[in-house]
This record gives sequence, structure tokens and C-alpha cells, in this order.
Amino acid sequence: MAGLLLALLCVSLAVNQLVAGIAINLLCAGLTALLARALFGLAGGGTAVSGFASLPVPYLSGLPLIGPALFNQNPLAYMLPVLVAAVTICLYRTQAGLRLRAAGEGPRAADRPEVTTGREAQVSAQHAVAVSLLRGHAGAKTSAMPR
Repeated sequence: MAGLLLALLCVSLAVNQLVAGIAINLLCAGLTALLARALFGLAGGGTAVSGFASLPVPYLSGLPLIGPALFNQNPLAYMLPVLVAAVTICLYRTQAGLRLRAAGEGPRAADRPEVTTGREAQVSAQHAVAVSLLRGHAGAKTSAMPR
């Protein structure tokens, strides 16, 4: 929601990104504390959340020095190269990626009837929000892992 609000303010209403980002960040921090107190009765601190269990790769996780670092991770770490490849392919091998890169590099150069830069910016902001939600969920799960 915060990302969509930021996209609305910056793309549609042409508000300064820095000012809007700081304002939304402060708003979300205050709302989080308010809702935690109202809904859960929390006065501070937090609750423990169980994280993803590590998924060792057979034989490779037993290698000295690099085995635990590379092959004894949670599933999100193994999904990362696949996601990077998928985003790279989408950005550099599809029409949507070309339009997105053109709208980001030079909005006036890409402003043609078939490419509306405002719409491209809104769509890219919505995609960024979706990725951020996944990243936040993954970060919450991995930060709660026992060390």
C-alpha cells in the first residue's frame, strides 16, 4: 500500500520522491506502532517468528569451508539465482522490458502513442511493490532464524 501511495504521489501528482518517501516512512512507522497496540496489545518488543529451516544439498554441504556457506541455506537463497535470471530475461528480452527501460531512461523519448510513460511508471511501481512484499516476507522469515 505504501508503494502504491508513493507511486500515486510521485508519478501522478509529481511530488518530490524524497519528501514523499520520508513522509510515507514516518506514517507507516506510526501506524505500525498504533495497530500493534490496538490489535495485539503489544507495548513494545516483538513476538518470535519461526524462520525457514535450512535445506542442505547432499554431499556438497559437507565440503570444507564453502559447503556450509553455499550449500546449507534456506530455500529462498536457492531461489535467488532463478529470480535474477527471470527478471533479467523479462527486462532485456521482452517488449514490456523494453518499454519499461525506455520509460525509465528518458521518459520524453519514450512518450509515443503506444508507450505511455505515466502508465509504465505506475505499472513498474506496482511490480516493485509486489517484489518488496515478497522481500519483506522473506526478510522476516530469515531474520527470525536461530543463529
